[in-house]
Amino acid sequence: DMQSKIEECVKDLTENEAQVCLIEDLIKRRKHELEKNKIELRKVEDNKDKDGGRKRSSRLFRNQIDEFTKEVKTKEEELDALKISVRGNIEELRTDRQKLLNVMDKREKRRANRNEQMKDFESTTKQFEDRVMEKQCDRRLKELHSKEKQFEVQAKELESKQEEFEGRLKEFESKEEKFKGQLKELEIKKKCFESEVKELESREKLFERRVNELESEKKHCENQTKELYSKEKQFKGRMKELVSKEKHLEGRI
Repeated sequence: DMQSKIEECVKDLTENEAQVCLIEDLIKRRKHELEKNKIELRKVEDNKDKDGGRKRSSRLFRNQIDEFTKEVKTKEEELDALKISVRGNIEELRTDRQKLLNVMDKREKRRANRNEQMKDFESTTKQFEDRVMEKQCDRRLKELHSKEKQFEVQAKELESKQEEFEGRLKEFESKEEKFKGQLKELEIKKKCFESEVKELESREKLFERRVNELESEKKHCENQTKELYSKEKQFKGRMKELVSKEKHLEGRI
């Protein structure tokens, strides 16, 4: 039954629409998490003097980025699957739309044939009324009038069904356009999402380079500190030697 198939297709489209809303909500939450991660990154970059805390924050931030990247990949696969499902439903809608158009075309042809039949019927009735003058003619005329009324009732039913089909066709065309728009919007959001992930990966690499530079600077400072300690010891030794010589000189005087 074509009507049952159409209703089932509408049900599937409604479920896909609900899934689209859920994914859109998830994308919003992930964007919020991205902003939080960016803020954490800036905090780590600002706290350069706190070496231990910076390393812990760096590890935590990288773990969050890895988990988030895996989840992004999973959601992208779900988006692709949903896109395929939506496209399938749209193709099914197009098929049903073509079937409806074929039915409407047949209805139009039947309506044209019905008009011709009505003309033939009226002409035959007139000839029959002119030829037949007996009581049997009256009875048959009544039967013909009854059939004419029945035919008119059927014609009105056909016109009502045709108007119903036209209304449902417009409704399906509207839903088809709506889902096309949603599909384009999902593709745009996916591209934006991928761009943000790439930017985040680039920031992570920059952060790692800065951490390496800071560690190098730390080693350099440690070497300078050791050199200063060594020079301080030498200075203290020379001071003791000068004091000793000064005392020796005073004793001689």
